[in-house]
Amino acid sequence: MTKVLAIAVLTLSVPAVAGLCKEAITGLPVPCIGTAAPSAAASTSGPVSDPGGTNVFLFNNAAGAITFNAPAGVAGYQRCYRNATTRTGAITIQMAASNTVDVNGVNGSSAGTLVSTGASGDSVCIVSDAANHWYAYIQMGSWTNN
Repeated sequence: MTKVLAIAVLTLSVPAVAGLCKEAITGLPVPCIGTAAPSAAASTSGPVSDPGGTNVFLFNNAAGAITFNAPAGVAGYQRCYRNATTRTGAITIQMAASNTVDVNGVNGSSAGTLVSTGASGDSVCIVSDAANHWYAYIQMGSWTNN
């Protein structure tokens, strides 16, 4: 006697949703944290709005100081800021409402600023570990956490 085993296959059609990726097994929409390619932009005037995305590199190509507006912290987000080659000018990173940035173990003010002295090569990266919180990794220069 032969036994027959029937297996039903269910196929789901899930429409694409802006800003979301498809989960590998189920195909359902999930956040695209950490999957986007990094982006880079040089700015000549500010304030500069954050372009969005997970990994962003922004350069001060202005003749003087410039302000970059950081996004609200989301775990895994990274932003790097630097004076472009031959440029000097203070870089101000304006934190989003209710966001703080830790420099050397101390959080700055909520919605505060991180400000460089404006030397050539000033650079810092901020990395978010949780909603509304960032850690600063100073690469070069002196920075004040306000």
